[in-house]
Amino acid sequence: MPKRSALVLAALAALVTTAVAGAAAFPVRLVSQTATTVTLGWDAQSGADGYRFYADGKAVSRTFDPSRTSVKFAKGAVQYRVEVLHVSAGDVGTYPAPVQPPPTGASVFLAPSGNDGNPCTAASPCRSMQRGAAAASSGATVSLAAGSYPEQSLVNVQKPVSFKADGAVTFAGQLVLQCNTGVTVDGVKSKMLLVSSGNRDLTIRNADVGGGPWTTGLEEDPVVISGDQYHACSTGFLNRNIVLDGAYIHDYFWHQNPGSGPHPDCLQVYGGVDGLTIRNSRFERCAESFIGSYPDFGDVKNVLIEDTTFTDISETGRGTYFAAQFGCNPANNSFQGTGDGFTLRRTTWKPNALGIDGVGIPVRTDCRHFLVENNTFQYGPEQWACDDWNQRWDDTVVWRNNTFLNGGACTAG
Repeated sequence: MPKRSALVLAALAALVTTAVAGAAAFPVRLVSQTATTVTLGWDAQSGADGYRFYADGKAVSRTFDPSRTSVKFAKGAVQYRVEVLHVSAGDVGTYPAPVQPPPTGASVFLAPSGNDGNPCTAASPCRSMQRGAAAASSGATVSLAAGSYPEQSLVNVQKPVSFKADGAVTFAGQLVLQCNTGVTVDGVKSKMLLVSSGNRDLTIRNADVGGGPWTTGLEEDPVVISGDQYHACSTGFLNRNIVLDGAYIHDYFWHQNPGSGPHPDCLQVYGGVDGLTIRNSRFERCAESFIGSYPDFGDVKNVLIEDTTFTDISETGRGTYFAAQFGCNPANNSFQGTGDGFTLRRTTWKPNALGIDGVGIPVRTDCRHFLVENNTFQYGPEQWACDDWNQRWDDTVVWRNNTFLNGGACTAG
């Protein structure tokens, strides 16, 4: 028996592998021993769902506790082994099908059939984002069960809260966000998104917005970002650090005859914005233009648009002079811009119907310090009015490494 114990101690210094061929080895160490037992330990293994334990090749026990990092064996075996268990999705089936659990980490729950008089638990959900925010602690996740909700508004939430769709979530009408700090909204669909005044560190991920027209009271645009003084918050009216990530903004049309009434841009910025990021997004079938940004309610600055595609000005027979327009001067955008810090990079522009009377320019600005780099512009059936374009860029614009398809070429003047 002493010889067998010596073999045990020698084996403890070796690497112990899982039973799966080619699996990675991990070290097992001696923690303690008595006259009758051996206790072994290891570092928790990433991705483990549990462990199975062997003595001399025979399974003696198992655990489905992935945090387990030690085991006690009876002394006397030549070799001990710890095997990582991985449980794959689909290994177990039941009938009737069980109710799917809510997203991991959620502590507040909403459902289309919920009631705001409820405690917002998984068993007794609420219905509105405002009620969910009130029930959520700082840093909490609010889970929205799949289905159709009435239009939603979220006002004066001054703590970090994340709203996460658990499946296909649709709001009837609009989602209004006003006077919030540290809020994240992920995976919802609505006809319109209004980012009103006073939002700070607001992130909107994987939004699906479109299917107009929708009358906002300002213009008929699916996404409106407006830091207007009429809705001032305790933090002021300025919107700061707004992020649109993975958005799909699409299918907006003239409410009236094309060319009359408000212009339906897919995204309209009405000023009062310091810090706007649009990334990994798609703009498709926008009636008048993809983006219009103007300083109606204050300056617009520190704007980054990257890794985003812009496809199809939607109205046949009625395009626009600009695929996007960034104005910075309150006095009729007369090329004396006060906005600062604009970057447009790694974007693709395929407006196709761009231009009235056969000419147009892809991006127009009178803002200062505008960087345009590594973008791709497509002619489409119309041609760019390059001379006109050059006249609309001031000498603070940096233009580099851009590509024009179909033989076109424009540079900033």
